[in-house]
Amino acid sequence: MSSYNILSNFLFIVLLLNFNFFISVNSYKLPKPKFEILKPQGIRISIPDTPGLRFFSFQGNINKAIALNQAGQISGEIYRKTNDKWIVEDQDVHLVDGDVIHYWIHVQVNEAVHEGEVQTWTVASRGEDQNIEKAETVTGELIFDDPFNTLNRSIWMYEVKAPLSPDYEFCVYHNEQHTFLTKIDSGKLRIKPVLLEDIYGENITTYGSLIVSDCTSIVPAECSRRATSFNILPPVLSSRLTTKESFSFRYGKIEIRAKFPEGDWLYPEMWLEPKYNSYGAGYSSGRVILGLARGNDNLINVSTGDIFDSRRLDYGFRIGTSTNVEDHFVSKIEREKPKWTKGFHVYTTIWNSNGFQFLVDGEEVGKLSPPSSGWMCGTNFDKMAPFDQEFYITIGVGVGGVRVFADGTISSGYKKPWRNISAKAMLQFWQARNKWLTSWKRENGQNIAFEIDYVRVWSL
Repeated sequence: MSSYNILSNFLFIVLLLNFNFFISVNSYKLPKPKFEILKPQGIRISIPDTPGLRFFSFQGNINKAIALNQAGQISGEIYRKTNDKWIVEDQDVHLVDGDVIHYWIHVQVNEAVHEGEVQTWTVASRGEDQNIEKAETVTGELIFDDPFNTLNRSIWMYEVKAPLSPDYEFCVYHNEQHTFLTKIDSGKLRIKPVLLEDIYGENITTYGSLIVSDCTSIVPAECSRRATSFNILPPVLSSRLTTKESFSFRYGKIEIRAKFPEGDWLYPEMWLEPKYNSYGAGYSSGRVILGLARGNDNLINVSTGDIFDSRRLDYGFRIGTSTNVEDHFVSKIEREKPKWTKGFHVYTTIWNSNGFQFLVDGEEVGKLSPPSSGWMCGTNFDKMAPFDQEFYITIGVGVGGVRVFADGTISSGYKKPWRNISAKAMLQFWQARNKWLTSWKRENGQNIAFEIDYVRVWSL
C-alpha cells in the first residue's frame, strides 16, 4: 500500500472519529429539570447524569422574570453528580401553591456548552397534576453495594476533626495519611484506633498542641487544640468515613455485615445521618443507629442490674436539641450465647414511611413507629420527621464520650471513670487508662478493630 493511501486512510479515520465525537456531543438535548418541594421548606432541582457531563447551573427567580445569563434568587453551580443526578438545592426559600419560578439552565457536556431558553415552573398542591417528582428507583433494586475489595475514595470521605458537640468523643478522627488506622485486609475494611501518645510521644496528651490537617469541620475548636489544665488533647486516634458527598437515600433497606470492636469504652459507629440539617443541627435532624454493642466485657448498672456491655445489641435513633436528646432504642441481650463482639453478624435496618424495623442475622430485634402526632410532635411536620429526608452512611470507631455509656455503671469490677456531665470527663477517662488499657491489648491488640465485610442498600 502506498504512503498516500496509508495517509488517506489515517485522515479518514481521524475525520470519522471527530465526526462521531461531534455527533455525540451535539446530539445532547437539555432535559427538563425535576423539581421537588422540600420539608419544612426549600426546593431541589435536578437533571440526570449523562456521559461527559461536567457542569450544571440553575438560575431562577420566584414570581419575577429572569433574563438569560442573569443570576437568580435560586442559584446553583454544580461540578459533581450525586447518585447519577446533578442537583441544585436551596433550603432557605419558602414556596407556596401558585408561585411561579422563572428559570434557565446551563449544562456542559465534554467541551460543548448547552444553554436553554427561559422557562417557567409553577408550584401546585400535591393533590393536583404537577411536576413535583421523586427519585425514580425500582422497588427492591440494589442501589449501593461496597464489598470493600478496595477503599473506594470516590464513595467514602474521611470525616476529620477533634469532635465536640453533640457527643464529645474522646478521640481524634484523623485523615487518610494515618494509614495504620484504616486498612483493607482480605476483602474487609478494618478501622483500628491507637493511642495518641503511641504515635506522637509521651505526655503530648497533657502538654501538647494539636492541629488537625485536612480538618472537615467548620468549628475552629474541632480543628486545633492546646492542652491546658484539665482540658487535655483527645488521647485516642480513630477514623470515621461517610458517604455524605457520594451517596444518600430516603427510605430503603440497609445491610451491613460486620464484627464489632472489643475493648473497654469502644463502640462501633454505624449510622444514617441527615444529608441536610432540615430540622436543625446536631440531633435535631436525627441520627439512626444501625447496630451498636459496647466493647466492654462486663458493664452493668449496679443499682438496676441493667446490662450495657457486649452482650447487649442496640438499634434505634436519637433525636432532639443539644439540651434534650431522646434515645429511641430496641435491644437484644444474649446472656448465654457468644457476645456480639465475638464474630461477624449481619445488621439490617428497614426504613420506610411508617417507621423502622431492625434485624440481626435475619431475626427481628424490634420495630419503631411514630405516634399519631409524629416524633417531633408538630402539626406542621410529617409524622416521620425528621426521618423523612435523605440520609447518608457513616462508619467508624468511637471512644467514650458523653452519650453511649451510662453513668452509674461498673466495668469488670471498676467504676466508670467519668460522669457524662463532667467538664473533666476526658481527663478522668485518660487518668484511668491503667484499668481499661489492658482490655485493648488482648490478642496483640487485634480485637479492638472494627471490621466491615460489606455495606448494601436496596430501594423499597
